[in-house]
Amino acid sequence: MTLLKFLASSIILLLCSIEFAYPQCNTNSTILENGRIIDGTGTEPKQGWDILICEDKIIEIGQNLSASDSVNRIDISDLTILPGLIDMHGHLYANQGSSISNQQSYLNLFLAGGVTTIYSPGEYDAEGTLELQKKISLQQLHGPDILTSGPYFDHAPSQVPWIRGVSSIEELESQFNLWKDKINGIKVYTSITEAELSRLIELADQYNLPVTGHLGSITASKAIDLGIDGLEHGIIGMPEFFKFGFKSESIACQDASFDLTDPSIESLIQKIVENRVYINPTIVTLKVISNGFEPVTEWQQYVREDILKSILVLEQMVLDNKDIQNCISNALAKQNILLKEINDRGGLIVAGTDPVVPMLTPGFGLHREMELLVEAGLSPMEAIQAATINAAKALRKEGEFGSIEVGKLANFVVVHGDPSQNISDIGNTVMIIKDGIQYDPAKLRESALGEIGNEGNN
Repeated sequence: MTLLKFLASSIILLLCSIEFAYPQCNTNSTILENGRIIDGTGTEPKQGWDILICEDKIIEIGQNLSASDSVNRIDISDLTILPGLIDMHGHLYANQGSSISNQQSYLNLFLAGGVTTIYSPGEYDAEGTLELQKKISLQQLHGPDILTSGPYFDHAPSQVPWIRGVSSIEELESQFNLWKDKINGIKVYTSITEAELSRLIELADQYNLPVTGHLGSITASKAIDLGIDGLEHGIIGMPEFFKFGFKSESIACQDASFDLTDPSIESLIQKIVENRVYINPTIVTLKVISNGFEPVTEWQQYVREDILKSILVLEQMVLDNKDIQNCISNALAKQNILLKEINDRGGLIVAGTDPVVPMLTPGFGLHREMELLVEAGLSPMEAIQAATINAAKALRKEGEFGSIEVGKLANFVVVHGDPSQNISDIGNTVMIIKDGIQYDPAKLRESALGEIGNEGNN
Protein backbone atom coordinates (compact mmCIF):
# COMPACT_ATOMS: atom_id res chain seq x y z
CA MET A 1 0.00 0.00 0.00
CA THR A 2 1.36 3.41 -0.99
CA LEU A 3 1.72 6.12 1.61
CA LEU A 4 -1.03 8.14 -0.08
CA LYS A 5 -3.49 5.24 -0.01
CA PHE A 6 -2.59 4.53 3.62
CA LEU A 7 -3.26 8.14 4.63
CA ALA A 8 -6.54 8.22 2.69
CA SER A 9 -7.82 5.01 4.31
CA SER A 10 -6.76 6.24 7.75
CA ILE A 11 -8.69 9.48 7.27
CA ILE A 12 -11.80 7.57 6.18
CA LEU A 13 -11.59 5.31 9.25
CA LEU A 14 -11.18 8.34 11.49
CA LEU A 15 -14.20 10.08 9.98
CA CYS A 16 -16.28 6.92 10.33
CA SER A 17 -15.30 6.54 13.98
CA ILE A 18 -16.21 10.17 14.69
CA GLU A 19 -19.58 9.74 13.00
CA PHE A 20 -20.21 6.58 15.02
CA ALA A 21 -19.32 8.25 18.31
CA TYR A 22 -21.34 11.42 17.61
CA PRO A 23 -24.13 10.47 15.20
CA GLN A 24 -25.89 13.12 13.16
CA CYS A 25 -29.14 13.41 15.07
CA ASN A 26 -31.75 14.74 12.66
CA THR A 27 -34.73 12.98 14.22
CA ASN A 28 -35.70 11.97 17.75
CA SER A 29 -33.25 14.47 19.25
CA THR A 30 -33.83 16.56 22.35
CA ILE A 31 -31.88 19.29 24.05
CA LEU A 32 -32.44 20.00 27.75
CA GLU A 33 -31.49 23.63 28.24
CA ASN A 34 -30.20 25.79 31.09
CA GLY A 35 -30.46 23.27 33.90
CA ARG A 36 -28.50 22.65 37.06
CA ILE A 37 -26.75 19.34 36.35
CA ILE A 38 -25.79 16.95 39.15
CA ASP A 39 -24.02 14.34 37.06
CA GLY A 40 -23.63 11.64 39.73
CA THR A 41 -19.83 11.57 39.64
CA GLY A 42 -19.46 13.67 42.78
CA THR A 43 -18.34 16.83 40.99
CA GLU A 44 -19.99 20.14 41.86
CA PRO A 45 -23.31 20.90 40.12
CA LYS A 46 -23.01 22.67 36.78
CA GLN A 47 -25.24 25.72 36.48
CA GLY A 48 -27.01 26.67 33.26
CA TRP A 49 -25.77 23.71 31.21
CA ASP A 50 -27.42 21.82 28.35
CA ILE A 51 -27.69 18.13 27.51
CA LEU A 52 -28.16 16.95 23.92
CA ILE A 53 -29.64 13.50 23.48
CA CYS A 54 -30.23 11.45 20.35
CA GLU A 55 -32.65 8.54 20.51
CA ASP A 56 -31.78 7.06 23.92
CA LYS A 57 -28.18 8.26 24.34
CA ILE A 58 -26.42 11.35 25.69
CA ILE A 59 -24.53 12.97 22.80
CA GLU A 60 -23.15 16.20 24.25
CA ILE A 61 -23.07 18.13 27.52
CA GLY A 62 -22.05 21.77 27.94
CA GLN A 63 -23.08 25.39 27.85
CA ASN A 64 -24.92 26.98 24.93
CA LEU A 65 -24.96 23.83 22.83
CA SER A 66 -25.92 24.31 19.19
CA ALA A 67 -28.57 22.12 17.61
CA SER A 68 -30.74 22.09 14.51
CA ASP A 69 -34.07 23.90 14.40
CA SER A 70 -35.88 20.54 14.35
CA VAL A 71 -34.55 19.47 17.74
CA ASN A 72 -37.07 19.15 20.57
CA ARG A 73 -36.13 21.80 23.15
CA ILE A 74 -37.03 21.50 26.84
CA ASP A 75 -36.27 24.47 29.07
CA ILE A 76 -35.24 23.32 32.55
CA SER A 77 -34.15 26.71 33.87
CA ASP A 78 -34.29 26.88 37.69
CA LEU A 79 -34.59 23.08 37.84
CA THR A 80 -32.07 20.37 38.72
CA ILE A 81 -31.42 17.35 36.51
CA LEU A 82 -29.85 14.19 37.91
CA PRO A 83 -29.13 10.71 36.58
CA GLY A 84 -32.12 8.39 36.70
CA LEU A 85 -32.24 6.80 40.16
CA ILE A 86 -31.46 3.13 40.78
CA ASP A 87 -33.30 1.17 43.48
CA MET A 88 -30.89 -1.61 44.41
CA HIS A 89 -33.53 -3.59 46.30
CA GLY A 90 -36.51 -3.01 44.05
CA HIS A 91 -38.65 -6.10 44.49
CA LEU A 92 -41.78 -6.40 42.37
CA TYR A 93 -43.87 -8.38 44.83
CA ALA A 94 -45.90 -7.21 47.82
CA ASN A 95 -47.00 -8.84 51.06
CA GLN A 96 -50.71 -8.13 51.13
CA GLY A 97 -51.23 -9.33 54.69
CA SER A 98 -52.85 -12.62 53.82
CA SER A 99 -51.27 -13.25 50.42
CA ILE A 100 -48.32 -12.35 48.20
CA SER A 101 -48.47 -11.13 44.63
CA ASN A 102 -46.25 -9.73 41.90
CA GLN A 103 -47.11 -6.09 41.32
CA GLN A 104 -47.17 -4.68 37.80
CA SER A 105 -48.59 -1.54 39.43
CA TYR A 106 -45.21 -0.95 41.06
CA LEU A 107 -43.68 -0.13 37.68
CA ASN A 108 -45.42 3.22 37.19
CA LEU A 109 -44.76 4.20 40.80
CA PHE A 110 -41.05 3.49 40.53
CA LEU A 111 -40.80 5.50 37.32
CA ALA A 112 -42.84 8.39 38.74
CA GLY A 113 -40.25 8.77 41.48
CA GLY A 114 -37.42 9.09 38.99
CA VAL A 115 -36.32 5.46 39.35
CA THR A 116 -35.27 4.42 35.85
CA THR A 117 -33.57 1.16 36.88
CA ILE A 118 -34.34 -1.38 39.57
CA TYR A 119 -32.36 -4.38 40.69
CA SER A 120 -34.64 -7.08 42.02
CA PRO A 121 -32.58 -9.33 44.31
CA GLY A 122 -34.81 -12.38 44.42
CA GLU A 123 -38.41 -12.58 43.26
CA TYR A 124 -41.61 -14.29 44.31
CA ASP A 125 -42.53 -14.86 40.68
CA ALA A 126 -39.17 -14.91 38.90
CA GLU A 127 -40.59 -15.94 35.53
CA GLY A 128 -43.26 -13.25 35.76
CA THR A 129 -40.56 -10.68 36.44
CA LEU A 130 -38.76 -11.73 33.26
CA GLU A 131 -42.00 -11.16 31.35
CA LEU A 132 -42.28 -7.65 32.77
CA GLN A 133 -38.62 -7.06 31.88
CA LYS A 134 -39.30 -8.10 28.29
CA LYS A 135 -42.43 -5.95 27.93
CA ILE A 136 -40.59 -2.88 29.20
CA SER A 137 -37.69 -3.43 26.81
CA LEU A 138 -40.22 -3.67 23.95
CA GLN A 139 -41.99 -0.52 25.27
CA GLN A 140 -45.20 -2.47 25.75
CA LEU A 141 -45.22 -1.28 29.37
CA HIS A 142 -43.94 1.87 31.07
CA GLY A 143 -41.54 1.35 33.93
CA PRO A 144 -37.91 1.23 34.98
CA ASP A 145 -35.48 -1.14 33.35
CA ILE A 146 -35.52 -4.34 35.40
CA LEU A 147 -32.32 -6.11 36.34
CA THR A 148 -33.01 -9.25 38.32
CA SER A 149 -31.32 -12.12 40.11
CA GLY A 150 -34.28 -14.39 39.34
CA PRO A 151 -35.20 -16.80 42.16
CA TYR A 152 -33.59 -16.79 45.58
CA PHE A 153 -30.74 -19.25 46.05
CA ASP A 154 -31.11 -20.91 49.46
CA HIS A 155 -30.69 -24.23 51.23
CA ALA A 156 -33.81 -26.28 51.89
CA PRO A 157 -35.87 -25.77 53.88
CA SER A 158 -35.82 -21.99 53.51
CA GLN A 159 -37.10 -19.73 56.28
CA VAL A 160 -39.56 -18.37 53.73
CA PRO A 161 -42.01 -21.16 52.81
CA TRP A 162 -42.39 -20.20 49.15
CA ILE A 163 -38.62 -20.06 48.48
CA ARG A 164 -37.60 -23.34 46.87
CA GLY A 165 -34.26 -24.26 48.41
CA VAL A 166 -31.69 -26.79 47.28
CA SER A 167 -30.46 -29.84 49.18
CA SER A 168 -27.16 -30.44 47.42
CA ILE A 169 -24.45 -28.85 45.31
CA GLU A 170 -25.86 -30.73 42.32
CA GLU A 171 -29.29 -29.14 42.81
CA LEU A 172 -27.68 -25.73 43.20
CA GLU A 173 -25.74 -26.17 39.95
CA SER A 174 -28.93 -27.24 38.20
CA GLN A 175 -30.77 -24.15 39.41
CA PHE A 176 -27.88 -21.92 38.36
CA ASN A 177 -27.67 -23.47 34.88
CA LEU A 178 -31.40 -22.93 34.43
CA TRP A 179 -31.09 -19.20 35.17
CA LYS A 180 -27.53 -18.14 34.32
CA ASP A 181 -28.40 -16.69 30.90
CA LYS A 182 -31.54 -14.90 32.09
CA ILE A 183 -30.31 -12.93 35.10
CA ASN A 184 -28.07 -10.01 36.04
CA GLY A 185 -26.85 -11.25 39.42
CA ILE A 186 -27.32 -13.80 42.19
CA LYS A 187 -29.08 -13.42 45.54
CA VAL A 188 -28.49 -15.91 48.37
CA TYR A 189 -30.72 -16.19 51.40
CA THR A 190 -30.39 -16.96 55.08
CA SER A 191 -29.96 -20.76 55.07
CA ILE A 192 -27.36 -21.11 52.33
CA THR A 193 -24.45 -23.34 53.36
CA GLU A 194 -20.80 -22.39 53.12
CA ALA A 195 -20.14 -25.05 50.47
CA GLU A 196 -23.13 -23.91 48.42
CA LEU A 197 -22.15 -20.25 48.58
CA SER A 198 -18.57 -21.05 47.63
CA ARG A 199 -19.65 -23.04 44.58
CA LEU A 200 -22.24 -20.46 43.57
CA ILE A 201 -19.65 -17.67 43.63
CA GLU A 202 -17.36 -19.79 41.44
CA LEU A 203 -20.14 -20.26 38.90
CA ALA A 204 -21.26 -16.63 39.02
CA ASP A 205 -17.73 -15.39 38.41
CA GLN A 206 -17.61 -17.37 35.16
CA TYR A 207 -20.59 -15.35 33.90
CA ASN A 208 -19.63 -11.99 35.46
CA LEU A 209 -22.68 -12.09 37.74
CA PRO A 210 -22.35 -10.22 41.06
CA VAL A 211 -23.45 -12.18 44.14
CA THR A 212 -25.24 -10.50 47.01
CA GLY A 213 -26.83 -11.95 50.11
CA HIS A 214 -29.25 -11.58 52.96
CA LEU A 215 -27.16 -13.74 55.25
CA GLY A 216 -28.05 -15.81 58.30
CA SER A 217 -26.21 -19.11 58.30
CA ILE A 218 -22.87 -17.59 57.26
CA THR A 219 -21.24 -14.52 58.75
CA ALA A 220 -20.60 -11.50 56.58
CA SER A 221 -16.89 -11.87 57.25
CA LYS A 222 -16.85 -15.46 56.01
CA ALA A 223 -18.97 -14.59 52.97
CA ILE A 224 -16.47 -11.88 52.03
CA ASP A 225 -13.63 -14.40 52.35
CA LEU A 226 -15.54 -16.61 49.91
CA GLY A 227 -15.88 -13.72 47.45
CA ILE A 228 -19.39 -12.28 47.89
CA ASP A 229 -19.90 -8.91 46.17
CA GLY A 230 -22.71 -7.33 48.20
CA LEU A 231 -24.46 -7.45 51.56
CA GLU A 232 -28.17 -6.68 51.87
CA HIS A 233 -29.84 -4.88 54.79
CA GLY A 234 -26.64 -3.80 56.51
CA ILE A 235 -26.43 -4.81 60.13
CA ILE A 236 -29.58 -6.97 60.09
CA GLY A 237 -28.14 -9.08 57.27
CA MET A 238 -24.87 -9.69 59.09
CA PRO A 239 -25.10 -12.61 61.53
CA GLU A 240 -22.20 -11.16 63.49
CA PHE A 241 -24.79 -8.77 64.91
CA PHE A 242 -28.21 -10.18 64.27
CA LYS A 243 -29.09 -13.86 63.85
CA PHE A 244 -32.37 -15.00 62.37
CA GLY A 245 -34.70 -12.22 63.43
CA PHE A 246 -35.16 -10.20 66.59
CA LYS A 247 -33.39 -11.83 69.54
CA SER A 248 -32.66 -9.93 72.72
CA GLU A 249 -29.27 -11.62 73.12
CA SER A 250 -27.97 -10.36 69.76
CA ILE A 251 -25.55 -7.43 69.60
CA ALA A 252 -27.96 -5.50 67.39
CA CYS A 253 -30.68 -5.58 70.04
CA GLN A 254 -28.55 -4.64 73.02
CA ASP A 255 -28.58 -1.13 74.48
CA ALA A 256 -24.82 -0.96 74.88
CA SER A 257 -22.94 1.43 72.61
CA PHE A 258 -21.47 0.18 69.37
CA ASP A 259 -17.72 -0.25 69.81
CA LEU A 260 -15.99 0.26 66.46
CA THR A 261 -12.65 -0.61 68.07
CA ASP A 262 -13.80 -4.17 68.79
CA PRO A 263 -11.36 -6.38 66.82
CA SER A 264 -14.11 -8.39 65.13
CA ILE A 265 -15.99 -5.27 64.02
CA GLU A 266 -12.80 -3.53 62.89
CA SER A 267 -11.81 -6.60 60.89
CA LEU A 268 -15.23 -6.77 59.22
CA ILE A 269 -15.20 -3.09 58.25
CA GLN A 270 -11.70 -3.45 56.83
CA LYS A 271 -12.76 -6.46 54.74
CA ILE A 272 -15.82 -4.63 53.41
CA VAL A 273 -13.80 -1.61 52.32
CA GLU A 274 -10.74 -3.41 50.95
CA ASN A 275 -12.79 -5.91 48.95
CA ARG A 276 -15.17 -3.25 47.59
CA VAL A 277 -18.15 -5.19 48.91
CA TYR A 278 -21.20 -3.01 48.44
CA ILE A 279 -23.52 -2.37 51.36
CA ASN A 280 -27.24 -1.98 50.69
CA PRO A 281 -28.54 -0.96 54.13
CA THR A 282 -32.27 -0.57 53.28
CA ILE A 283 -32.64 1.58 56.41
CA VAL A 284 -36.19 2.43 55.44
CA THR A 285 -37.14 -1.26 55.66
CA LEU A 286 -36.57 -1.20 59.42
CA LYS A 287 -37.99 2.29 59.80
CA VAL A 288 -41.31 1.35 58.24
CA ILE A 289 -42.02 -1.22 60.99
CA SER A 290 -40.92 1.07 63.83
CA ASN A 291 -43.13 3.29 65.96
CA GLY A 292 -43.07 6.91 64.88
CA PHE A 293 -42.46 6.15 61.21
CA GLU A 294 -43.88 8.88 59.00
CA PRO A 295 -45.41 7.44 55.81
CA VAL A 296 -43.41 8.14 52.67
CA THR A 297 -46.66 9.24 51.02
CA GLU A 298 -50.42 8.66 51.30
CA TRP A 299 -49.73 5.03 50.45
CA GLN A 300 -53.20 3.69 51.18
CA GLN A 301 -54.61 5.35 48.06
CA TYR A 302 -52.56 2.99 45.90
CA VAL A 303 -53.78 -0.20 47.61
CA ARG A 304 -56.91 -2.10 46.64
CA GLU A 305 -59.44 -1.38 49.34
CA ASP A 306 -60.39 -4.95 50.23
CA ILE A 307 -56.81 -5.98 51.10
CA LEU A 308 -55.92 -2.81 52.97
CA LYS A 309 -57.38 -4.11 56.24
CA SER A 310 -55.19 -7.24 56.34
CA ILE A 311 -52.08 -5.13 55.71
CA LEU A 312 -52.95 -2.78 58.56
CA VAL A 313 -53.59 -5.70 60.94
CA LEU A 314 -50.18 -7.19 60.15
CA GLU A 315 -48.50 -3.82 60.62
CA GLN A 316 -50.14 -3.26 64.00
CA MET A 317 -48.99 -6.64 65.30
CA VAL A 318 -45.37 -5.61 64.71
CA LEU A 319 -45.84 -2.13 66.14
CA ASP A 320 -47.40 -3.55 69.33
CA ASN A 321 -44.52 -5.97 69.99
CA LYS A 322 -42.30 -4.15 72.51
CA ASP A 323 -39.36 -6.55 72.11
CA ILE A 324 -39.31 -5.99 68.37
CA GLN A 325 -39.62 -2.22 68.75
CA ASN A 326 -36.76 -2.01 71.27
CA CYS A 327 -34.58 -4.13 69.03
CA ILE A 328 -35.36 -2.03 65.93
CA SER A 329 -34.51 1.16 67.80
CA ASN A 330 -31.13 -0.17 68.90
CA ALA A 331 -30.36 -1.75 65.54
CA LEU A 332 -31.10 1.48 63.67
CA ALA A 333 -28.68 3.42 65.85
CA LYS A 334 -25.92 0.86 65.26
CA GLN A 335 -26.74 0.71 61.55
CA ASN A 336 -26.04 4.43 61.22
CA ILE A 337 -22.73 4.21 63.08
CA LEU A 338 -21.56 1.29 60.93
CA LEU A 339 -22.63 2.96 57.68
CA LYS A 340 -20.87 6.21 58.43
CA GLU A 341 -17.66 4.39 59.31
CA ILE A 342 -17.73 2.33 56.11
CA ASN A 343 -18.53 5.40 54.03
CA ASP A 344 -15.85 7.54 55.67
CA ARG A 345 -13.25 4.85 54.82
CA GLY A 346 -14.28 4.85 51.17
CA GLY A 347 -16.65 1.89 51.17
CA LEU A 348 -19.33 1.43 48.52
CA ILE A 349 -22.81 2.32 49.83
CA VAL A 350 -25.85 1.86 47.59
CA ALA A 351 -29.53 2.73 48.07
CA GLY A 352 -32.42 0.26 48.09
CA THR A 353 -35.86 -0.03 49.63
CA ASP A 354 -37.26 -3.60 49.64
CA PRO A 355 -40.88 -2.47 49.05
CA VAL A 356 -42.54 -5.80 49.84
CA VAL A 357 -44.41 -3.78 52.46
CA PRO A 358 -46.87 -1.59 50.48
CA MET A 359 -46.28 1.31 52.89
CA LEU A 360 -42.89 1.68 51.17
CA THR A 361 -44.49 3.01 48.01
CA PRO A 362 -41.99 2.60 45.17
CA GLY A 363 -40.20 5.78 44.19
CA PHE A 364 -41.24 7.59 47.35
CA GLY A 365 -39.46 4.90 49.36
CA LEU A 366 -36.14 5.55 47.64
CA HIS A 367 -36.44 9.28 48.32
CA ARG A 368 -36.85 8.44 52.01
CA GLU A 369 -33.90 6.04 51.95
CA MET A 370 -31.70 8.81 50.56
CA GLU A 371 -32.84 11.11 53.37
CA LEU A 372 -32.02 8.38 55.90
CA LEU A 373 -28.54 7.96 54.43
CA VAL A 374 -27.95 11.66 55.07
CA GLU A 375 -29.25 11.25 58.62
CA ALA A 376 -26.70 8.44 59.02
CA GLY A 377 -23.88 10.85 58.18
CA LEU A 378 -23.48 10.77 54.41
CA SER A 379 -23.49 14.10 52.59
CA PRO A 380 -26.40 14.82 50.23
CA MET A 381 -24.03 14.34 47.28
CA GLU A 382 -22.92 10.97 48.66
CA ALA A 383 -26.55 9.90 49.07
CA ILE A 384 -27.17 10.85 45.43
CA GLN A 385 -24.18 8.76 44.37
CA ALA A 386 -25.52 5.83 46.42
CA ALA A 387 -28.66 5.89 44.26
CA THR A 388 -26.84 6.47 40.96
CA ILE A 389 -23.21 5.75 40.09
CA ASN A 390 -22.46 3.56 43.14
CA ALA A 391 -25.40 1.33 42.27
CA ALA A 392 -24.30 1.13 38.64
CA LYS A 393 -20.82 0.10 39.79
CA ALA A 394 -22.26 -2.59 42.04
CA LEU A 395 -24.22 -3.94 39.07
CA ARG A 396 -21.12 -3.67 36.81
CA LYS A 397 -23.09 -1.37 34.52
CA GLU A 398 -21.34 1.97 35.12
CA GLY A 399 -20.41 2.15 31.43
CA GLU A 400 -24.12 2.23 30.53
CA PHE A 401 -25.88 4.35 33.15
CA GLY A 402 -25.59 5.83 36.64
CA SER A 403 -24.17 9.22 35.67
CA ILE A 404 -24.76 11.99 33.15
CA GLU A 405 -21.88 11.45 30.75
CA VAL A 406 -21.56 11.33 26.97
CA GLY A 407 -22.40 7.92 25.55
CA LYS A 408 -24.56 6.76 28.45
CA LEU A 409 -28.30 6.18 28.44
CA ALA A 410 -30.50 9.27 28.50
CA ASN A 411 -32.06 8.43 31.88
CA PHE A 412 -32.78 11.51 34.01
CA VAL A 413 -34.96 12.83 36.78
CA VAL A 414 -35.73 16.56 36.89
CA VAL A 415 -36.70 18.14 40.21
CA HIS A 416 -37.44 21.48 41.82
CA GLY A 417 -34.73 22.63 44.24
CA ASP A 418 -31.19 21.38 44.70
CA PRO A 419 -30.79 17.91 46.26
CA SER A 420 -27.03 18.47 46.61
CA GLN A 421 -27.88 21.01 49.30
CA ASN A 422 -31.19 19.61 50.60
CA ILE A 423 -31.62 15.91 49.91
CA SER A 424 -35.38 16.12 50.46
CA ASP A 425 -35.64 18.04 47.19
CA ILE A 426 -35.10 14.70 45.43
CA GLY A 427 -38.83 14.11 45.90
CA ASN A 428 -39.88 17.29 44.05
CA THR A 429 -40.17 15.40 40.79
CA VAL A 430 -41.12 17.49 37.74
CA MET A 431 -40.38 15.09 34.90
CA ILE A 432 -38.64 11.83 34.14
CA ILE A 433 -36.76 11.00 30.97
CA LYS A 434 -36.01 7.34 30.35
CA ASP A 435 -34.32 6.14 27.19
CA GLY A 436 -34.90 9.64 25.82
CA ILE A 437 -38.68 9.50 26.40
CA GLN A 438 -40.35 12.07 28.66
CA TYR A 439 -42.84 11.03 31.38
CA ASP A 440 -45.18 13.00 33.64
CA PRO A 441 -44.94 11.74 37.27
CA ALA A 442 -48.47 12.90 38.14
CA LYS A 443 -50.01 10.84 35.33
CA LEU A 444 -47.95 7.79 36.21
CA ARG A 445 -49.07 7.92 39.84
CA GLU A 446 -52.68 8.52 38.88
CA SER A 447 -52.62 5.32 36.83
CA ALA A 448 -51.54 3.37 39.94
CA LEU A 449 -54.35 4.53 42.26
CA GLY A 450 -56.02 1.51 43.88
CA GLU A 451 -53.94 -0.89 41.81
CA ILE A 452 -51.66 -2.58 44.37
CA GLY A 453 -53.25 -6.00 44.82
CA ASN A 454 -55.01 -6.14 41.46
CA GLU A 455 -52.53 -8.61 40.06
CA GLY A 456 -54.02 -11.29 42.28
CA ASN A 457 -52.32 -14.37 43.70
CA ASN A 458 -49.78 -16.17 41.55
